[in-house]
Amino acid sequence: MRPLSFRPSLSQIKNQAKRLRQDWQSGDAQSVERIRTHHPKYAQMSEGEIGDIVLSLRDAQLVVAREYNFENWAALKEQVEEEAAKPTREESLGERKEKQTSSDEEINPIVRTASGSDVESKERISGGYSCEVWRVKTTDGQDLVYRANWFANWDGKEGVHFENEKWALQKCESEGIPASRFHHVEHGLSGYPTRSVIVNSFVEGDPLKQLMATELSGDSLESVLFEVGRLMGNLHQLKTNGFGRLDGNGPIDSWRAAYLGQLDVDRLREAADNVDLPRPLIEEGIALLEGHAHLGEGVEPCLLHGDFRLEHVIVKDGHVAGLIDFEHCAGGDPASEMNWFGDSSDEGWWDRFTGDISPRYPVGPLLRGYREVADVDGDFKHRSVWLTFCRQLSGLGYHSVQDIDTAGMKEFLNWRYREDLGVAQRILI
Repeated sequence: MRPLSFRPSLSQIKNQAKRLRQDWQSGDAQSVERIRTHHPKYAQMSEGEIGDIVLSLRDAQLVVAREYNFENWAALKEQVEEEAAKPTREESLGERKEKQTSSDEEINPIVRTASGSDVESKERISGGYSCEVWRVKTTDGQDLVYRANWFANWDGKEGVHFENEKWALQKCESEGIPASRFHHVEHGLSGYPTRSVIVNSFVEGDPLKQLMATELSGDSLESVLFEVGRLMGNLHQLKTNGFGRLDGNGPIDSWRAAYLGQLDVDRLREAADNVDLPRPLIEEGIALLEGHAHLGEGVEPCLLHGDFRLEHVIVKDGHVAGLIDFEHCAGGDPASEMNWFGDSSDEGWWDRFTGDISPRYPVGPLLRGYREVADVDGDFKHRSVWLTFCRQLSGLGYHSVQDIDTAGMKEFLNWRYREDLGVAQRILI
């Protein structure tokens, strides 16, 4: 099976059927194999027998439909037309960004409280999916970041968003770990009961992702990556009193409960139905996690950044200036954050869907920097694979409900789950 593109074009798919017919007429061996594999009428024919048939355009369309895992051309056409009517991620993001905009009357007094000074200028610097982000300069020269989260509730509790980031940034400052400096947090803005705002210092420099795509390479890149490894190792030395969301005291006291216990099995079964995955395939993934949950026995929780990506590492003059955006920081297993030690990138479900995948980078300097200050035990890699797959299952549960009306999401999640299950099985079993 191959997934439909994120915004499929019926005319392009019609052309695929026409090309298949033309390839068959020219004697192309691959087209003959496609027809034998996907057309029930010709499945048992030899190559010689197939060579004598007259392939109609309707036959070619059926083969293309079956390759996309549809019973017939009519079903494929209906799905393509339905997908074409859905908004793209960019369209959804633009609409959400337009709605998620704080007024000057809201921003100015919060900045004044945070800094003791008035706003001189401000610029919106991120089109984030849940956060509204502004760079603000004050009349006395302070350089700040104002971030408002428009979905600021956890576990049904309003008015707690960014409290974990406040704790983490204050902890980093006291331990000398380079990061944004916390200034102020405020909850329950008038008219939006669940909106929270945090104001931090702006970290001067460029995102590592941007530098790797443009100018940073060779020895300079390896030196920076070594610093990144050390930085993450130092971050993981900061212990928390439990797993999960934190103010220094995570609410969950065991590794198994923190990860496997938080997996919403009922939601995953709903997700299977939403994206046309057989439920036994979902149960297979859940059983894989349950069968290897012993990997986390004895792991002590530490501070995790929670959204470690190359764009959240700021570099200036060839050195790491600091980490930003601790919105999702938590207490947990460092192996859950260290899947970025893989051989390609820190790609996640949403990155894979949108094609926003970080550049490749050398693994060695990261590991050397990390190991200089932190241990990597024998089960580290296997825990990382287990935790990554567990998070991907959570992503399936979320996106199959919240974003199912985004063009291409259904087919993508179906395909992605099968791919990730295969990877987890190969490494863990």
